[in-house]
Amino acid sequence: MTESKKAPSPKRWRHDELLADLADHVRTTPESMQWSDMQLGPAGSARPDLFVMKKSYAKPRPVVYEVKISVADFRSDITSGKWQKYLEFAEGVYFAVPAGLITKLELPSGCGLIVRGPEGWRVLKAPTLQKISRLPQDVLLKLLIDGVHRQGMSRKIEHFNLQDAVKRIKAKFGTD
Repeated sequence: MTESKKAPSPKRWRHDELLADLADHVRTTPESMQWSDMQLGPAGSARPDLFVMKKSYAKPRPVVYEVKISVADFRSDITSGKWQKYLEFAEGVYFAVPAGLITKLELPSGCGLIVRGPEGWRVLKAPTLQKISRLPQDVLLKLLIDGVHRQGMSRKIEHFNLQDAVKRIKAKFGTD
């Protein structure tokens, strides 16, 4: 009797888990700054999952990453045009999804697609960058003031994730 080998099932991501993984991936680029899940202005303004800028006075190139873990959530954003609000603050928008969730053909014109597969993150399509003249002062102040607090919070989250990883490793391989 031969055993049939099943292909491993793809990882089921939770939104915040996929966002944290994406933030870790983007953080490997030392010339960029990032803010996650932060409203870019007063109540009702855009709140991207991940807002990234290069550390540059001349060309900061702000970009938004919008994390989606279900086709329904992706389609809802497309239908409502929610992603277009980000173009006031960013030169481009990436949809960040688990591999196989959507295809490049499903993207709105100009949007990018980055996917998380078993081997890590991979850009399938870069967004068409639209130069913005400058970020509004209230957005820059928001990033500066709220961002300082959030950096402290992200360190706590990273520490928690490390603790969780150590616990899982010990459970699987023992304390030695």
